[in-house]
Amino acid sequence: MPGLGLPGLGKSALLKLLALHAMAQGHAALIVDTNFDTFQWCLHACIALDYAPSDIIVIDLAQPQYGVPVFDPLRMSGIPPYVCVDSLLACCRGIWRDSWGARMEDCLRHLFLTLQAADFPLSYALPFLE
Repeated sequence: MPGLGLPGLGKSALLKLLALHAMAQGHAALIVDTNFDTFQWCLHACIALDYAPSDIIVIDLAQPQYGVPVFDPLRMSGIPPYVCVDSLLACCRGIWRDSWGARMEDCLRHLFLTLQAADFPLSYALPFLE
């Protein structure tokens, strides 16, 4: 469920309620939010619902110190590196659909391939994306 809008409209509050409902029913929840409070709240909800830390995957490029497994989409066991890069590019293409073009795709592809070759985590891409 994508939700875009101005701050203060309740997007994160709705996201929290939907995630809690899904998790309480035993379903997986994928939460993508730039609000750190939502991220922290979801981790607390997982603890309250007795989810094992190994069942939680956090993709948070800015907060690597959390003690839960961090998923690096550039390195997935059993999946060829070029497939990881293509899958990550497909996600980026969906996120930035309105401004996507061949130049952006080439730049990101080379950035992701370089990070893979240097064995750097995806978080090293942040300075290039700002």
